[in-house]
Amino acid sequence: MDLQTYPLTIAAILKYKTHTWDDASSIVPWAEINAALIDSGNGRAIYETTTDRTGNFSIVIPYFGKYYLRITENDGTEYKASFELSKYQGDVSTHEIVIVKDIFKKNNDRK
Repeated sequence: MDLQTYPLTIAAILKYKTHTWDDASSIVPWAEINAALIDSGNGRAIYETTTDRTGNFSIVIPYFGKYYLRITENDGTEYKASFELSKYQGDVSTHEIVIVKDIFKKNNDRK
């Protein structure tokens, strides 16, 4: 088994749907949105990028650890998506990340 080597570049496409009750056909690419890779251990932004017009982006992961992705809209609304990488190299070429917006809105309204 081949262990993952770092730094590691991950290709992904960021998508969203507005409501939890929407079906999969309502999932659309999230164009030109800011995304930051955050180290879960210290809360620091490790890498920042912007998606292209079709929601595609790549991030560079400098070392093995736990991370989450912070997505920020132009109005300042933030969404977070956690993810975990295998210690071993995989065959996935592009990862798909889908945010359900109304879940975050409900959680932000409770604060």
